[in-house]
This record gives sequence, structure tokens and C-alpha cells, in this order.
Amino acid sequence: GNTNPHKAVALATALKSGRHSARFKAVLTAMSQVPEVRDYFALVRRRQLRSERLAAAVVRKALLELLQGSPAKNNPILAYLKENRPASKND
Repeated sequence: GNTNPHKAVALATALKSGRHSARFKAVLTAMSQVPEVRDYFALVRRRQLRSERLAAAVVRKALLELLQGSPAKNNPILAYLKENRPASKND
């Protein structure tokens, strides 16, 4: 349809953030009872999470590349990045 995904993200995050009025939250809760709307909110949230994971992976890779050439052999940030790899979908 012609729904705006940015507005859907704002609506989906409104319940979590507490930035909107009780009436607005009640409307969102009611809307989420409609299966098609609920499915759309879930789709938007999955896309948002995928984007966040991708951004985190890009930042992690950039930090690893930056710190690989670090003269400090015991760099705690580098050690942390190597030890704390994000979980993959296969885990």
C-alpha cells in the first residue's frame, strides 16, 4: 500500500519509548489487534533490527581494522572485539 515505513517505525516504537500520550498508546494497542497491522508492525521491526545489526557489524569491522595496526599489543578494546563477536543467525 501507500503506508510510510518511517511512520510505522515511529508507531511501533511509541509503546516502548513512552514519548507518546496514553491515548496514542491505546490506539496503537487497538491497531495491533488487527492481524494485518500486527504483521506489518512485525515486518517493520524485523527490518529495523536487521538494519541495526548491519550497522553494528560495520562499526565492529571498522574498529577491528583500525585497531589491528595498533602498537599496543594488549589493547583491551581489540581483545574485547575479538572475544565478543555478535551471535549469528545460525547460533
